[in-house]
Amino acid sequence: MKRPPRRAFLAATAATATTLLGGCVATLGGSDPDGAGGSGSAVTGGTWHQDHADAHNTGSNPDAAVGSARTTRWQTSIGTWAFASPVVDGQTLYATSDTHVRALDIVEGDEQWKVPVEASLLSPALHADRVLVAGMDGSLRSLASSDGSEHWRVDAGTKLRCSPTVDDDLVVVGGAEGELVAVGHDGEERWRARVGEAHVHSPQVVNPPALTDERVFAGSEDPRLVAFDRADGRELWGFEANATVDAAPVVVDDTVFVGDAAGTVHAVAVSDGRERWHASLGEGSSTVAVADGTVVATGAGHVAAYRADDGTERWRTAVEGAPLSAPTIAGDTVVVGGVASQVVGLAAADGEVRWRHGVDGKVATGPTVAGESVYVTDGYSGGLYALGPA
Repeated sequence: MKRPPRRAFLAATAATATTLLGGCVATLGGSDPDGAGGSGSAVTGGTWHQDHADAHNTGSNPDAAVGSARTTRWQTSIGTWAFASPVVDGQTLYATSDTHVRALDIVEGDEQWKVPVEASLLSPALHADRVLVAGMDGSLRSLASSDGSEHWRVDAGTKLRCSPTVDDDLVVVGGAEGELVAVGHDGEERWRARVGEAHVHSPQVVNPPALTDERVFAGSEDPRLVAFDRADGRELWGFEANATVDAAPVVVDDTVFVGDAAGTVHAVAVSDGRERWHASLGEGSSTVAVADGTVVATGAGHVAAYRADDGTERWRTAVEGAPLSAPTIAGDTVVVGGVASQVVGLAAADGEVRWRHGVDGKVATGPTVAGESVYVTDGYSGGLYALGPA
């Protein structure tokens, strides 16, 4: 999964870990997104169905309200290695680690069920009444969201390096050899395609692809962003970037936004891959988040926002703790984590820091936002945190 900052983070803290992340656009059956059905709880539920929020990887939740100062509502250990962002539906949070898939109540973090795993897992994704999880050993499985029972399990035929991206028809994952594998919700393979070139030393797909009604977009640790026909996996076009494209592409309307490892954010046309604009973020660009005509990206110690239509920089704010996680946009607030063991909330309008909140470990994955809460994991500490209003 590593987006550029996560790769830098892992190099700075240990040496060799891989990547993580996932998603979905459908509403889970039987869920209570507003939290009204909880047992009298004052904690507002919400939805965040995959690592970058949805199948377009927007990294945005307009219904979340996290602009006020934070307090730790609860924290718990979920393993010895937690580099996967959790997902949320209503009053339930789903988290993965190197040991288990877990379902937790969002109010106090009480465990509802857990399923042991044989290999480290990437971020889960939710669809209907299923939890989709990808293992770094190449396993892809579909579990019941109610109790964790297994509906199906398939071997992707390659070691997986990115979380599943999910919509009503497809589950798409990326592998260590530059492959994309698309399966249906019955577990049957639909197609597979290559993103990275075979001659590239490390062509792995380390961040989740983006899905639209007609196309699948993915990058790899080779300098190309590629568009595929979602029906059969045919390559439609490839965009040559300045450096490794191992960040997740984000699709909004007729534009694909993606960061590369040289610190450049690119905006290219969905139709033919022509570049519309690019902006220099500086060393360590990441997966971007997009909402309300603004593209937000994290670099080496700063967060920057650009106009989505022409790339004009709107603001740039220094944030301690480089490398930073990918950003998340929650309504009028941008949320990021970093190796300084803190989570930071900034005003989406001008980048002013609204709050900072410390955690025990280093936050390398993008924060999850749902309702009035922020959920983060802290890497090698294996911790999961629920941050609510102070």
